Amino acid sequence: MKREGLLFEDFDKDAQLAERQEQFNGNVRGRCVVLNRVIIVGVPVAPRVALNAHWTWLHTEVTDTGTASSVTFAEGATLIRRPAASGGATVSYRWQGATLAATATHVGERDDVDFSGFPASRVILPGYTTMDLGLDFPLHRGAGRSPGVDLTVRGENVFDAGYQQTVGYPGRARTWYVGGSLRY
Repeated sequence: MKREGLLFEDFDKDAQLAERQEQFNGNVRGRCVVLNRVIIVGVPVAPRVALNAHWTWLHTEVTDTGTASSVTFAEGATLIRRPAASGGATVSYRWQGATLAATATHVGERDDVDFSGFPASRVILPGYTTMDLGLDFPLHRGAGRSPGVDLTVRGENVFDAGYQQTVGYPGRARTWYVGGSLRY
């Protein structure tokens, strides 16, 4: 069996882009440093099974607030809503035209700002993990002028994890979708 894989790493791309933009546009008011490392791996595990994974380590720091100094954008603080670590993995199985997939996604803890009181204050949102499932199943294989018909069933956050992506706004609860498609 032939094993193939893809490894992609990206170092400091955002920081380099911000530096180039500042050199191009001399009147930039604020600066931030974003240091990151992204790893993406895709590996066929068996003839019908595939595993894809990605992980990001991210470090951000406000180095100059310009005139916008506030609890949201304070010198030395991290950028809000940017987790230091996040990632996920998907395993999929294909058999006779059907595909079954399971995806786990993790978002690490991150700073945010709670505007519900005055003055607003920085808070730390806890990390969370969600699990999604999907099934794509051919009901009718098209032939000639007859279209193929597929049934799709997808579940997001199937274990109903409670989380907030932003302070005061709960994440989506368990959600199921059913759909179909015609293939010509």
